[in-house]
Amino acid sequence: MGSEFQSRNTSRTSSFYEEDVVNDKTSLMADDDYFGPVLNIDDFINELEFGLFHFIIVMASGLCYSTVSILTQSASLLMIFACDLDIQSGNYGWQILAMTIGTLLGSVVLGRLSDTFGRRKTLLFSVCFNLIITIVSAFAFNYIILIILSFINGIGLGGIFASVHAYCLEFFSIKYRGRAIACLTASIIFGSLYSSGMACLILPHEIHYPLAGKLHLTAWRLYLLVCTVPMAISFILLAWAPNSPRFMLKKGETEQVLNIVNKIYRTNSYCHNNGHLYRSVAPSYFSMPSLKGHPGCSDKQKPQQCTFKFRLIKLFKRPMVFKIIGLLLENYLDLQRNSVCFHHENRDKITLYILYGNLLSIPVAVACIVLINIIGRKKLFSCIAFLSSLSIFLIWAVDKALSTIILAGIFAGIIINAWIPLKLLSSESFPTELRSTSLGILTLFGGFGSLCGIMSFTMLFETNCTASFFLLVINSLIAGFIILFIPDTTNAPID
Repeated sequence: MGSEFQSRNTSRTSSFYEEDVVNDKTSLMADDDYFGPVLNIDDFINELEFGLFHFIIVMASGLCYSTVSILTQSASLLMIFACDLDIQSGNYGWQILAMTIGTLLGSVVLGRLSDTFGRRKTLLFSVCFNLIITIVSAFAFNYIILIILSFINGIGLGGIFASVHAYCLEFFSIKYRGRAIACLTASIIFGSLYSSGMACLILPHEIHYPLAGKLHLTAWRLYLLVCTVPMAISFILLAWAPNSPRFMLKKGETEQVLNIVNKIYRTNSYCHNNGHLYRSVAPSYFSMPSLKGHPGCSDKQKPQQCTFKFRLIKLFKRPMVFKIIGLLLENYLDLQRNSVCFHHENRDKITLYILYGNLLSIPVAVACIVLINIIGRKKLFSCIAFLSSLSIFLIWAVDKALSTIILAGIFAGIIINAWIPLKLLSSESFPTELRSTSLGILTLFGGFGSLCGIMSFTMLFETNCTASFFLLVINSLIAGFIILFIPDTTNAPID
């Protein structure tokens, strides 16, 4: 098969690929005598072939993100089913509190490390961390140990919050990134379904298998071990996956970029029927950052312009500052709505209600994936926020137990999908150099808002039930209104 690089004056699309394997890896560097068009990073990512590789990336990232819902939901169920631990009415919330604090700490620290050393390394560390700690938690012999391990687990969750959307986003072109990140975010529903499904199958059974001394393998311990299966699969897939091409381009790692692109084509070729092995890329016209001097800086940039301080100051220049303020408020108000709690005497019914709520979220997630590129990120989030406020109002208005349970399930199915447009808008609003750091900061403020929401709702619910529900309705309406003033990133180039 002849080379498609017949002339340097041909169009970008026709000259971007080579059918034969290219051994000259230095061809990624821009030639001094080249006089044709120069692609920026967005153009380069848009030219990448979409195929099997991208589905694997979404699956790996999705299983990684499902760890969040698996661990948070399992922590809530353990407060009910871990009867052999010293869990009392005065300390039953400590485990979730410890996990939340760990998540806030991990999101800031690991988010910054993700922008320094790479998203894939951070995700591998976080998933492996959660996998090991969850296995150890299954053999905790008292509640204090479980609380400490939950705090450590939260650190790993913080790394996932800050890095997984940035990692997956940077593989996709403008055409596919909206639905790809929507599918990734919707995988949190898979985590909830998996966790609640395993809870319905395992937790109601009486299991007492002696291990060592007074330690027995009970139902909740087996449940925690089963919850590690998606984490293990995610770790294997991430170990196979390459680094983010956009991140490596910003770092100026041309050798790595060539290997990543060739791996994409080699993987996609497994679904081709035309018989060729794989495509290899040699975009000699691509304007790459120089490998000399400061990493990630072009020859025309001064070293001080590539420092973290300079980029952070640049980030807060208008209009980016309005994006930051708006998204902080969105995360604060969105997480504050997660504080609704219903108490039931029958433990087994609780797991069934959680499972039903997760099943109701599936059609809403499918609708969000379909509409994410049609109506845009901010309009979709605004619609979800208004529907959430309506469902909260109806929960307060009805006076029948069955109707309340149904409405609560509808509310849970709607509100969990608010993360789809919110996470996508947050990831697209910040430059590559600070994307994970910014997502970590948003997680910090969102977690703080969640804690404030839990405390305020609990205090109000005990004194004035009506006021607590109307507070949630007002917060939902404010969130849906504020996001309309944030620039939409639908089909827009990102830095």
